[in-house]
Amino acid sequence: MSLVLHPLMSSLKVPPSSSFVSVKEVLQFGGISQWSTEDAGVFITHLIRVGWVKKLKTSVVVFSIAQFFPSLNHKVLMVVIEKVGFPQVMGEFFQSYLTGCKTMYKWDDFMSGLFAVDIGVGQRSGLSPVLSGLYIGLVLKLFSLDPISKKVQLLSYIGDGTVLTQSTHLAQNLPKLKAAYGVIYHLLTVLGLILEHDKSEVYHFSQARGESHPPIDLGFAPYTGNTLLESKLYWQYLGFYFDHKLSFSEHMILHYQGVDHGQGFWDAQQLQQGGVSSA
Repeated sequence: MSLVLHPLMSSLKVPPSSSFVSVKEVLQFGGISQWSTEDAGVFITHLIRVGWVKKLKTSVVVFSIAQFFPSLNHKVLMVVIEKVGFPQVMGEFFQSYLTGCKTMYKWDDFMSGLFAVDIGVGQRSGLSPVLSGLYIGLVLKLFSLDPISKKVQLLSYIGDGTVLTQSTHLAQNLPKLKAAYGVIYHLLTVLGLILEHDKSEVYHFSQARGESHPPIDLGFAPYTGNTLLESKLYWQYLGFYFDHKLSFSEHMILHYQGVDHGQGFWDAQQLQQGGVSSA
């Protein structure tokens, strides 16, 4: 597969003095060590509750990138490292680390010869969080340059992403989510990544009683035309079970049935307190 760099990549210029701050701002949630999923859960809960205070209803589309770590293109990474303004010595280090890579295949007693490899970052490598974060940071940066970014929020957690938008009616969220999904698909494709359409999900959050949750046409098979993507009752994401009203009752039940009873209650309590009050 030939890779065509996005034309907007040539315009990415970040002053060296602010490069590390800029990269950190667009990476996945970090926070305190081992608390990144809690950070993401509280942040999403806060956005939804803030929307309710403003009489807005929230909808999200969740997507997954296939084989994220093995698919990271080395040429793209080198362009990113150059554009964000890292010191030259660091760029030279990453260039030596990423270029000239080779691999071989083993099947039982068979061992292949060496093949040149220009994609992939070892998931167990100490550098994989940095390199994967830079890659995702590029996606978020390019997405922010598209007009649709003014109408939605794009959140990323390693190889998974969430598009979130708010309107006074749930049906008004659908075209914005569809447009954003199309932009994300285009960006991932030109960067050598594959969006797994069959793993995408949609969820709606509303305090209204008995409100129907409309399905969405993503514009890509299998969820387009007559086979729309339906919203489920619960959203399992980053270890949490979100429900439409953010009661987290299902989250507590499932954790109670598991080993760590106290953790489920603590998580739910933290998430319920994560948003602003309605007063």
